[in-house]
Amino acid sequence: MTDEQQPELARLTPVGDEGKERVRAEYGDLGDPRNPLAIAMEFFSAVVSGTRPDVEYLQVLCTPESWGQWDFDDMRRDMATRGVASRVEVPANGDPTVRFVKFVEVEEDAPMSTAQLGGLAKALILTLHWRPEADRWMVYAYGAVPPGTIAWAAESAP
Repeated sequence: MTDEQQPELARLTPVGDEGKERVRAEYGDLGDPRNPLAIAMEFFSAVVSGTRPDVEYLQVLCTPESWGQWDFDDMRRDMATRGVASRVEVPANGDPTVRFVKFVEVEEDAPMSTAQLGGLAKALILTLHWRPEADRWMVYAYGAVPPGTIAWAAESAP
């Protein structure tokens, strides 16, 4: 994939050098499409920001085989009161080509910490899949998908 075809991951960069360095240290480079959290945050932003989901940009972020499977307006309603969880989950079988990102319910004006969630929270799951031909993670499913059902070679993982 050429640089012109890569998604522009600049929407969620925090303001100020201190904020950027703190986020980079904790979550990696959120401008790097090889960071699954960056892709998940961009997907979330494209769904919930603005007056409507940014369908053109969402198509760049999704795998071709998953495109057209979701109603982004319904997804927007589901995700409107959620925030991205603080980390990317590796599947139990350790598949290096699959990652899960949770979106948890967030009360308005509540701090974004697990301590404030009051125990287990019902999460929406985004399944990402590493695509070597694109040299980046892409959204494969809205919901958890058993890693063994994604037919790609693990040796192509980052």
